[in-house]
Amino acid sequence: MSLLALATATTLALFANADSTDQSAREFLNSPGVSISMQGAANALTVAQVQDLEKELKANPDDIRKRVTLITYYMNQSMFQQAASPFKDHVLYVIKHYPETRYAGNPTLRLDGLVMPGETNPVSELWKQHVKEQPDNIAILHNAARHFAVRDPKENEKLLLAARKLEPEDSKISFDLARTYMRQEQCGQSLAAFEEGFKTCSVSDRYNQLSDAAKAAFCAGEIEKAESYAKELLDLAVETGSGWNYGNAVHHGNLVLGRIALKKDKIEEAETYLLRAGRTPGSPQLNSFGPNMQLASELLERGRKESVLQYFDLCKKFWAMPRGKLDLWKQQVEKGETPNFGGNMKY
Repeated sequence: MSLLALATATTLALFANADSTDQSAREFLNSPGVSISMQGAANALTVAQVQDLEKELKANPDDIRKRVTLITYYMNQSMFQQAASPFKDHVLYVIKHYPETRYAGNPTLRLDGLVMPGETNPVSELWKQHVKEQPDNIAILHNAARHFAVRDPKENEKLLLAARKLEPEDSKISFDLARTYMRQEQCGQSLAAFEEGFKTCSVSDRYNQLSDAAKAAFCAGEIEKAESYAKELLDLAVETGSGWNYGNAVHHGNLVLGRIALKKDKIEEAETYLLRAGRTPGSPQLNSFGPNMQLASELLERGRKESVLQYFDLCKKFWAMPRGKLDLWKQQVEKGETPNFGGNMKY
């Protein structure tokens, strides 16, 4: 049996057994990695099977596994194909009926690209309605806040503060609030929120947040704290040895220490940290968005282009897709120019 045939058979078996499972829709939507778990089934679907699933959903609208699989399938399509599909209806159905679930807070369920300029985003309106009807539901407040994180920072902050007031020991709310403040360059408040979250979080959660906490501390001028957090991050990375966050920890921990060294005019030490950051094995985030260029830019201001060029070469090993961008930056630096690093000054 071919791999495609096997995947298709597995997909059909999953749907055939969906009604007999003991797991409720809410339990399914609250399980971690729902989108990832349905990716294989979604990728195996043929156009005919998609059409059949759409018909079946009209007869049984609350077959949530089929609905999430179709959402995942449509997410893999182009924006034009999404607009011509029932994708929007499926997203709105999940958020309308299951707003308190983990999956409903998935940032991919936003529909931003399908809303024309000047139009009201129906997902935004749904979240506002849910918050109005259930202002004391922490899960809904948190999910709504995540929806507004980028498009409406003030609404995002208001919702997170309301959620934290109801559940002050929920570290995830504090960490989201910390990132909200960082996006608004309110570094001191960001650091305070991270430290509030550290009081109640697990060791693994602390490890995952230390990178941003170190950056917040540096931004707030709390250099000793920034150094302490960065070193702790690197120590935990060595202890862990692997995992999705390992490459991020190596990269960002060394960059923070490098910026601290440069702030103390220890230029060669800063260059050493830059190259250590470039030797990261990569991560899902680094491989996609690319390396951070803040320290590299600051070193270029000091005329230290050779270490920056070495850094570019190291980064090619994990940031392969947009290699042309690194090559362009390299050409500009060799000419004595400072590239416009764009979003890579913040990633």
